[in-house]
Amino acid sequence: MTQSDDIGTRERRHTAVQFNELSLLTMVRQIGAMTMLKRNTLDSPAGAATYIAPGTKIVGDLSGEGTYFFCGEIEGECDINGPITIAEGSYWKGSVRATEIILAGSVDGDIIAKERVEIAGTAHITGSLRGSSIVVAEGAVIEDAVNISKTKETERPKVRSGLQVSPARS
Repeated sequence: MTQSDDIGTRERRHTAVQFNELSLLTMVRQIGAMTMLKRNTLDSPAGAATYIAPGTKIVGDLSGEGTYFFCGEIEGECDINGPITIAEGSYWKGSVRATEIILAGSVDGDIIAKERVEIAGTAHITGSLRGSSIVVAEGAVIEDAVNISKTKETERPKVRSGLQVSPARS
């Protein structure tokens, strides 16, 4: 074996180690996302989560029950009775209303949770944020009001004759 063969072998080994480190980092991120999905799925008595894959675009209003995990692009209103996760890299244009919301992507609209809201450091919200418990990680961007209510009341205001009437408080 010559000196140049030995150097070439070391370079290939070094490149393979770098590649394996990148693969490992990618795998760790995917496992983190799947852990979040698994946690939401296991927390749900309704069973498996509805998964919207990256690259998928949905236009229209969504409503339903159960656990949802969004990785794509959504344009429309959302009213889900259950927990939802809006993953890193996803985009939502419209209001998001659910029992519990975990946000790591971008939302251009209001976020209203009946219970808890978790905002990851990668999240970007252009709209108001409301819930009974809100956790915001360092690095998250919220470009409107944040309202933490002690009650789980998140009913929509009633509209009559073009006027908005808020629910009575006792």
